[in-house]
Amino acid sequence: MKSLDIILDKDILIKYAKQYANPLELSHCFVSPINNNCKDIGKILLFGGSNEILIFDLIKFNEQCLKDLVDIKFYNYEGMQHVFNHTISFPESLDALEKTINFLKNFKVIFLKT
Repeated sequence: MKSLDIILDKDILIKYAKQYANPLELSHCFVSPINNNCKDIGKILLFGGSNEILIFDLIKFNEQCLKDLVDIKFYNYEGMQHVFNHTISFPESLDALEKTINFLKNFKVIFLKT
């Protein structure tokens, strides 16, 4: 199935994934959380768009987290592209921003002296 993502394509994704992973392999658990046990990962807020190239990985990661009993909230927005939530151009982006703000309000910040 061809991706409808207008932000990322497979070639660009592979190029930057290899740079990000260096010197590790792309399959290493530190590079991709899909290749890891998620049991002690903590709370996760995850956004995806149905048109983004990574949507099937996001769905797989969400399912893995649910299986591992991770407290995850996954929102899959119909018709949205990769990083749609980094703009305020769409109503879906504003909704994701509001969900992010509410998610972060539930955390306490602890400052440690160094």
